Amino acid sequence: MTKITNINEAYNLLVVKDFWEQPPIDICNDIVSFLNDYIKHNPNDARAYYLRSMAKFHQSDIVPNEYNISGKSCDKFLATIADDAFKDYNKAISIDSEIVNKNPNVRD
Repeated sequence: MTKITNINEAYNLLVVKDFWEQPPIDICNDIVSFLNDYIKHNPNDARAYYLRSMAKFHQSDIVPNEYNISGKSCDKFLATIADDAFKDYNKAISIDSEIVNKNPNVRD
């Protein structure tokens, strides 16, 4: 488990240098967990929603080993994560339309 203590650490863990690079699923899980709590205390922080959306998009790209699912249940599981990620992304943009430009090198 990665101990994340502030939003800048979450950002740094999501930074990618190569187009195909992604953080590992366990890091994304830790980022989402941290940001869930962070957003409870900072509900209008566009950056938190944006970073959580990027971590969730990464989660939806990789099926975690701890989930023994296949076929339609897998598709539904991944679609749910992707839908949640898209909702966070839209929330971030609604709060700050420049949030993507303010967080370079973080992408899905």
